[in-house]
Amino acid sequence: MNNGSLYTLLSKYGSYQQRTAGENIFSYGESADKVYLIIKGLVRLFIKDKDEQEKEVARLSTEDILGELALLGLKKHSARATTYEDSTLIEFSPENFKKLIANQTILNEKIIRSLCSRIELLQRPVIEFQKLSNPSKQEELNSKNKEDTEQKEEIKSTSNFYLNGHCKYTEVAGKDFDYYLYDKTINCPICSTKIEVKEIRNSRLRLEETRDDLRPIYKDFNPDWYKIWICSKCLYTASKDDFFDLSNSRKRRIKEVFKARVQEILGTNYQPTYSEPRKLNEVFDAYYLAIESYNLIEASKEKLAYLWLKLSWLYEDVAEEKLAKEASFNAMEYLREFYFKEYHSRLSNSKNNKITLLLSFLFYKHGLKDEALPLLDTLVRNPQIKRVYKEMARDKFIEIREEKRREKE
Repeated sequence: MNNGSLYTLLSKYGSYQQRTAGENIFSYGESADKVYLIIKGLVRLFIKDKDEQEKEVARLSTEDILGELALLGLKKHSARATTYEDSTLIEFSPENFKKLIANQTILNEKIIRSLCSRIELLQRPVIEFQKLSNPSKQEELNSKNKEDTEQKEEIKSTSNFYLNGHCKYTEVAGKDFDYYLYDKTINCPICSTKIEVKEIRNSRLRLEETRDDLRPIYKDFNPDWYKIWICSKCLYTASKDDFFDLSNSRKRRIKEVFKARVQEILGTNYQPTYSEPRKLNEVFDAYYLAIESYNLIEASKEKLAYLWLKLSWLYEDVAEEKLAKEASFNAMEYLREFYFKEYHSRLSNSKNNKITLLLSFLFYKHGLKDEALPLLDTLVRNPQIKRVYKEMARDKFIEIREEKRREKE
């Protein structure tokens, strides 16, 4: 299973964590309230013997499970886990991990193997490990400088366009992409040029699940790759749902300013294109161009929030956890401003509930539990809400309350 599909499967239940080399994941006496799955890196596990001398009992790497004793209800850790190198983990609450393993039997097998392995190791009088080698600091520095130089060449003059750290990606659309699409000719609302766009055959989409952040996961196809339309002549870019939703003053603003602004950032020779099959780099460019367009015309903060949210999903799919988190944070801030400052009572009850639920989940994802709880409580008490939204709100409300209770223990 690749990193993208792994994130899609697991991020419904947990959150990605970046840990630097030498950082403790947990230590002696700390609350045992999290379970971890290692995505990348190396983690060393230590215990203390009867003389309080520390000894190493395990080395864990990709796809190993850590902290699984929390599933047995233990309150405190009797071991210390530390990263030997920069590592990526997925962190779960015990409750969410139990939900996950109820449907993923392979994780049950991993837990059993992990526990048996630990027991077997602890029964040995001496545990021997291969000596860990430290790479040359100069080699690391040279490698880093080379990578930095290559990346600067890739995104030269675009530091104010992409998130810092954005680079080029090799992914392309799946081989059956054309099964879900059809061609359509439209006139650009800015320059009247005829342009060819892709429309999605919604009847052919097969929904597999809806994540906590309301991201729909479809079988074998990602519609978000085809949600942004671009005019190749004037460079006007927007979500297909908003493409024609422009006042005359906004049309004039885009016509007078937008192309020059984009060329100032990306160069006078920049030309947005969509290949067949579509490339992920082109999709990223489209979303960033749409954000630039929406900022220019001062579009609703709700619309900007959804662009950033979908960017965060795209970054998740290529395991860019840091960028995904930053894009998700931007989505939260725009949606917060829309929800509390912009006039949104004009929205339908259903859409208002959806935005409230999404904002509460984004608050939770970024550690703002006290801001999430009132929104979730509002939804739980709302008699005019979809059953699925009410259940999601209630489950998250209970989960946060339980986490806060454990934090006080």
